[in-house]
Amino acid sequence: MKLLFHLPCYPAIGGIQTVTDIIVKELIKKGYEVHIISHFEQASAKSTNASNGIKTFLMPDPRLRDSKPNRHYMLNLIKENKYDLVIFQDSYAPVEKTVIESAKSANVPLITFEHSSPNFVRNKRHLQPVYTFKGFLRQVLHPYLLHRDIKRRRYIFSNCRKYVVLSRFHIDEFSHLTGIAYDNPKFRAIPNPTTVHESPTLAKNGKKNQILFVGRLVKEKRVDCLLRIWKITQPYLSGWEFIIVGDGPEKKRLHSLSDNLRLSNIRFEGFKNPSIYYQESKILLLCSKMEGWGMVIAEAMQYGCVPVCLDSFSSLKDIIDHEENGIIIGKQNVPDEWRKALTTLATNDEQLTQISEKAKDKAHTFDIKSVILHWEKLFNESIQNQQ
Repeated sequence: MKLLFHLPCYPAIGGIQTVTDIIVKELIKKGYEVHIISHFEQASAKSTNASNGIKTFLMPDPRLRDSKPNRHYMLNLIKENKYDLVIFQDSYAPVEKTVIESAKSANVPLITFEHSSPNFVRNKRHLQPVYTFKGFLRQVLHPYLLHRDIKRRRYIFSNCRKYVVLSRFHIDEFSHLTGIAYDNPKFRAIPNPTTVHESPTLAKNGKKNQILFVGRLVKEKRVDCLLRIWKITQPYLSGWEFIIVGDGPEKKRLHSLSDNLRLSNIRFEGFKNPSIYYQESKILLLCSKMEGWGMVIAEAMQYGCVPVCLDSFSSLKDIIDHEENGIIIGKQNVPDEWRKALTTLATNDEQLTQISEKAKDKAHTFDIKSVILHWEKLFNESIQNQQ
């Protein structure tokens, strides 16, 4: 089977690009021929792309994304290569007309993927306080932006063979937002895959008394909340450390906050490969304002690192079964609830070990070997529908 993936930027360093690389690599192993078309690329990511052996194409006009030259180029590419399917891998990219019209004109089935929560536009208005200029502007423009987003999603949905979201809960969100029936046969829910695996060498060293955060240091991750939670929790956890792995625009502010709170037993590690930290740490924290799919949670669970996460996004319940393979903190985000959950886990070795083992079991659900089977079923259904 011959596939064409569309991404706005590729190769590149980013969440969707990383997921795409994982999926494409596995598809190529299984004998699929995969090409990727994009509008521009990040020079720093070229070497990674080359090592994967993926054939890529660049649009002629990177600035006017939905332009006639781009549509003409993509249409000709589809016809010349005789693709079986076109995958619109990033439905948020403002290029839907180019992708849809090219696939439709070539009479090739189109599959659309949405890699965030359908409520993203609703939630985005709360990213900045209303008293800031950006926050005020988002509140004022919200009705218009929401109307435009709903119209756009209906257009994309009506012009694709299948519409894929990350969670069964996202189908309900999309349905509620757009008015499209929940049981529409176009819907599919396929989680993001993980590829990290436990290292036997590191496993012999055992885990340390470490609590971990992994992610970009941006406002929506609310690492500042985690620092305040550590402030009230650390006195109860003698000999434990809080490790922060990641970088971003909030780095300087978070360092200052840590100093002002006079936090102890805390380390900012910067941008690092998180695998060894998953391996060494016993507990992972996530307090995001919103997430599409908590990939970092599934990755940590593969290493038996127990997730303790805020109930701020619907797909969380696809990943964590509360008090079985992780802990879900209530939506109210009460610091004392975090403290109680963390101290209970950290001081009860038997409970922590049981949840850790069940976290590993649940993580197999999101392994690339499992997820790719859903992709292949999706491909076969899309082509059968055409026939």
